[in-house]
Amino acid sequence: MPTTFNLPDLGEGLQEAEIVEWKVKEGDTVKVDDPLVAVETDKAVVDVPSPYNGKIKKLHWANGDIVPTHSALVDFDEVDGAPAEDDAEADEPAEQPKEEKKTKAESKPAPKKKKSSGGGSTTFNLPDLGEGLQEAEIVEWKVSVGDTVKVDDPLVAVETDKAVVDVPSPYEGEITALHWENGDVVPTHSALCDFKVEGEASDEDDSDEEEESKGGDDSGTVVGKMATSDDELEETVVIRKGKGGRRERKPKKPAASQAQAKSFTPPKNITHGTGKPKASPATRLYAKEHGVDLTQVPATGSKGQITKSDVDNFLQSGGAQPQHQAQQPMGGMPSFGGGWDVPPHAEDVTYGPQQLKGPRRAMHKSMTAARSQVMECTLFDDADIHGWMPGQDITARIIRAVVAGCRTVPQMNAWYDGDKMEMTIHRHVDLAMAVDTPDGLIVPVIRDADSKNGQQLREDLNVIKQKTRSREVAPEDMKNPTITLSNFGMMAGRYATPVVVPPQVAILGTGGLRHDVVPVMGGVETHKRVPLSITFDHRCLTGGEACRWLAAVIKDLEKPY
Repeated sequence: MPTTFNLPDLGEGLQEAEIVEWKVKEGDTVKVDDPLVAVETDKAVVDVPSPYNGKIKKLHWANGDIVPTHSALVDFDEVDGAPAEDDAEADEPAEQPKEEKKTKAESKPAPKKKKSSGGGSTTFNLPDLGEGLQEAEIVEWKVSVGDTVKVDDPLVAVETDKAVVDVPSPYEGEITALHWENGDVVPTHSALCDFKVEGEASDEDDSDEEEESKGGDDSGTVVGKMATSDDELEETVVIRKGKGGRRERKPKKPAASQAQAKSFTPPKNITHGTGKPKASPATRLYAKEHGVDLTQVPATGSKGQITKSDVDNFLQSGGAQPQHQAQQPMGGMPSFGGGWDVPPHAEDVTYGPQQLKGPRRAMHKSMTAARSQVMECTLFDDADIHGWMPGQDITARIIRAVVAGCRTVPQMNAWYDGDKMEMTIHRHVDLAMAVDTPDGLIVPVIRDADSKNGQQLREDLNVIKQKTRSREVAPEDMKNPTITLSNFGMMAGRYATPVVVPPQVAILGTGGLRHDVVPVMGGVETHKRVPLSITFDHRCLTGGEACRWLAAVIKDLEKPY
């Protein structure tokens, strides 16, 4: 009989996803973790992996369809056992007891066994926790052998190098075995626990049991990336300390490692690949609180992991300075009660009430109109310009990217009349450039920006700069823009919510360039990135149009030239 796989929970409370592209077709044979389909949520595009080895019998949806979470996604035929069963047996740790062969009458698993041996048992492996993490530590089991769980009930709290997260149950059924104990370090995709899935046959009927072992309903699988937060991590650590603390990782050879820890000499720097010691977030926080440099602490945990016990032993040996010494002010620095180094009052400012004039008065009118007429929504993202060729004109490149966005989504380059509910889409791009001056905001317009090359745009920008400084911008030079660019990052700021001035429907803000640490294949790198903030009028533009426009801008900015 066919086995149905449902669209799993994609996290962050998402209730549906769009089918972007099927990676398989009916009749294909797949293995566990092969990509089945690319789906798009409100957050990202992710691949949904196969939970089975088997043959694809039916695809329930077509490209472009919107699929509710937990709806039937694909049917499998000729399923080769339960999800990742064979892989779970192969990945089981060497110290685990081998599975004993039993007769049909003895096939019901005993609670204390690492793995049940009869039919009707399904093994769930530790899922991929994202960001290339290869292992996780068992912090606390949320269930015990014999407990009955439902789909998405928390099974276990695990700690990676990034955060403490709960792993949810992909099945509804009874827990028959837990493969690991608190404090153990579990490789990704290793057998985590065994289920007796509800709806499967009893031990008395071997033939029905074999049939049902192919038909376990996989209602959910952890996919994509799990959200992490330093705040969440710190709170989790404090809570667990309040409950008496959690069990630390156990060394493979406790006696030898403890003896080594008690008699160590001043240690060598211990780094692992990325150049920093290998330790859990909880251990790093503990070391930081006690002023300990982890590069000086010898590791006795699994695979060179530094544990809390290692930090304690290091402290007992006198290897760290007392906390109060690190907090002493540097020599010659004034105390907190001394004088402040504060700039004097500005001499060119008239303090007290004063009427708005000139550009500030115009700004008041336009901002008031914007507040009363526009329903604003803002999106934020970054463009990675690490691959730019030397000599690029960043402002001209940003203008070109705006043009590329308007060619991709012309609706963003428009005017909107709310009274008539009428939208006018423009073929040309007249780009307004918001310029800050001591008298207020001046917004001259670059005409036909879509028909100019980089050199011509730079010439126009130089003219705007000269006219702005000499206060020679004519009123006609500021009329009828079709879209606006605010380059506020030249002064300060990363993201903003720039204000759309009607009848325009969009404005792009660019923050200051940043060198960000970004993940790459095999590690991390520092890349230069441009922060982007696009505000649009949600009365006439959809979120999808704004997202596609922003994606086109980013795509153009990330070209090397």
